[in-house]
Amino acid sequence: MPTAITKLSDEQSRGLEAILTELVREHETLERLAGEHRAAITGVDVARLRSVVEETAGALSRIADLEERRCTLLGFPAPQLGTRVAGQPTVVELAPLLDEPRRERVLDLAVRLREVVERVRARHAAIGRASESLATHMRGLMQLVAAELSSANTYSPRGRVEPGSPIATGLDVRS
Repeated sequence: MPTAITKLSDEQSRGLEAILTELVREHETLERLAGEHRAAITGVDVARLRSVVEETAGALSRIADLEERRCTLLGFPAPQLGTRVAGQPTVVELAPLLDEPRRERVLDLAVRLREVVERVRARHAAIGRASESLATHMRGLMQLVAAELSSANTYSPRGRVEPGSPIATGLDVRS
């Protein structure tokens, strides 16, 4: 094991269990918000989308704080959000340092956390695809509107500004 810790104190054990419980709760919040995010995109509800993004930022901030608390509790440097510090033990690696029945509860929490994190990742990937689809649709609409509003016919059928055919002009300079 990559740590010098040989046994977690009762305070560390209780703290680790409490932090993992809160991490599961916050990630479940992210999962719920991901569903609302997708619904706001598909329903083109800009106000709800703004609210969901703000709520998501709050949840991510709380998760970062929990990770920092976990690292401080165990005496490790805090990682950047979404990363892992090399040499820092996982919950599974720390489990043998816990007394029963807390060990089993902590391992169960670790499994639940891993599962909810994977569901959140999958939902956010779907949101990314939905967002890209909406952005592509909006670009197409903007091109159509621009083409319709172009009285000088300077837009191509794809809605882009393109050089047109040369215009024949002449100037009679005779008086």
